[in-house]
Amino acid sequence: MSFIGVDIGSQSTKTCVVNTEGEVTASSSFSYEICYPNPGWAEEDANLWWKGVKETLKEVLKKVPAKDIQAIAFSGQSPTILPLDKNGDPLMPAIIWCDSRSIEECNIVDRRVGGKKVFEVSGNRIDPYFGGNKFFWLKRNRPEVYSKTWKVCQSHGYPIFKLTGEMVTDYSVAGLCSPIYDYSKKRWSDELCSELGLDISMLPDIMPSSAVVGEVTHDAAEEVGLKKGTPVVVGGGDFATSILSVGTVGEGDASIMLGTACNFIIPMSSPKFDERILGTSHVVKDTYVVIGSSYGGGILRWMKDQILDAEASSLQDSGISLYEFMDSKASNLPAGSESLILFPYFVGGLTPIWNPHARGVYFGLTPKHNKAHLYRAVLEAVGYSFRYTANIVGEKGIHPKMIYGVDGGARSRLWRQVLSDILDIPIAYVKDNIGAPVGDAALAGVGIGQFKDEAVVKDWVKVSEVNYPDKEAHERYGKYYHIYRELYERIKDLFALL
Repeated sequence: MSFIGVDIGSQSTKTCVVNTEGEVTASSSFSYEICYPNPGWAEEDANLWWKGVKETLKEVLKKVPAKDIQAIAFSGQSPTILPLDKNGDPLMPAIIWCDSRSIEECNIVDRRVGGKKVFEVSGNRIDPYFGGNKFFWLKRNRPEVYSKTWKVCQSHGYPIFKLTGEMVTDYSVAGLCSPIYDYSKKRWSDELCSELGLDISMLPDIMPSSAVVGEVTHDAAEEVGLKKGTPVVVGGGDFATSILSVGTVGEGDASIMLGTACNFIIPMSSPKFDERILGTSHVVKDTYVVIGSSYGGGILRWMKDQILDAEASSLQDSGISLYEFMDSKASNLPAGSESLILFPYFVGGLTPIWNPHARGVYFGLTPKHNKAHLYRAVLEAVGYSFRYTANIVGEKGIHPKMIYGVDGGARSRLWRQVLSDILDIPIAYVKDNIGAPVGDAALAGVGIGQFKDEAVVKDWVKVSEVNYPDKEAHERYGKYYHIYRELYERIKDLFALL
C-alpha cells in the first residue's frame, strides 16, 4: 500500500512514492526555468508543470505499479495566479510568488481599503507578493485575459484540475492571497472582492489539505498512468508540506526550507499574526504558521549561472557538485565573510522588510574578497533575515528549541552551521529527505483514513545530524547583524530611485 506526493516547485516538479512506514520507494524530478520578462516580473509556463507531473509519474510508476497507489496529493509554490479559460487551458504564463509587478495595485488597495483593514481581514499586509494583489493586477492590466478567465488557479490546483476536473485550493495557500482571503472565516472575502471589483466566482473552492477532491478520471488515467478512480487529495503550499515532511506539525516545532525561496517557518496553535511576517494556515488541521522568507537559493542559482560558470565546468565528471565545492572553499572563511554583508533582495524584499523596490547589495567589498566570500555571504544573509524573524516571533512568546532543515540547501553542513550560529538554535538534519512530496504523501494517507492524523510523520523522521551553535561565532554574527539592520534603514529609501 503506497501513496504519491507531487510538488510543483519553483524550479522543478518532484514526485515520490511513500509506503505506510514512511519509506520513499520511488522518486523523480523534472526541471524548468523561471522567466523574468521585465524587472520585478517572474513567470512560468504551466504546461511545463503538467509535463513535469506526467513525466515524473510515469517514471515512479515503473517501480511501483499503479494498482498499489491508494491516493495522490499535491503541493506547490505559492501564491501563484494562473488564469484559465472555460476549457481549463492557460490564458498566459503563471504569475508566481516572487513576482512584484503589482506595486501600483497595492497602492490602490492601500487607498481604497487601508492596511489596517487588510490585516484585520487577511492576517497579512499589503504587498505584491500576495495572490490577491496579483489577481487585481490581472484585472487592471490584462482586461482581455480577465474577460476570458473562467478560474484563476494555484500551482498545485492545476494538476488536481487536470486529473479530476475540480478547481480547488486549500487554506494554507488561500491564506497567502491577501487581501481577498478572510482568515477568521476561512473563506474568500465578499467585501474585499467587491471593493476591488474582483469576480469572486473566478476563485477556486477552498478545502482542508487532507480532503479528497475527487478521483482520477478515465482520460487522465490514460494520460499519466494512474489507475482510474484513484483518490486525489488537496495538499497545500509547498512551504507547509515541506515542514510536515520532517514532523513540524505544532507549536514548539520549527523548520527552515532552503530551496529557491528560503523560509523560516514556525507553527502556532492560534493565529498570532504580525504584519512584519507572513501568516497563514498549516496543512495540519487547526494549526497556523508564520513565515520569514528570503530568496537565498535563487541567488545561489544566479551565482552558479553567472559567476561560477568556470568552476562548474571544471567539476564536470568529477562527482562533486558545485555547491559542495563552494561549501568547502567558504568553510575556511571566518564568520562574517571577512566583513562582507549581502542584502538578498534580488527580486525585492519580502519578510520582514516588505520593500518590492529593494535590490541586492554587497557591502564591504575589498580586493581580498573572492568568490568564496561572495558565496558565504549569501548563506549568512539568509541567516540574518531569519534572525529578524526569530526576534519577531520571540516577542509573541514562541522560542523554538530545535529547527529541522529541509529541501536541497539543507544538505549543506556549512549552511546549517551558519544558520545555527546566527540564530543560536540547534538545527537537525534528516538525510535524504525529499521534502514537500513526502508531506503530500502523508496528507494523501490521512485523506483516505489510512493515518489517524498528520503527526504520523514524526514516526518516519530519523535525524541524521544536529548542528549546535558556536557561542563565539554567534557573538561575532551579532555585530554583523546589527550592521545588516542599520545599513538597510540608512539606504532603504534609495532603492525606489533605481
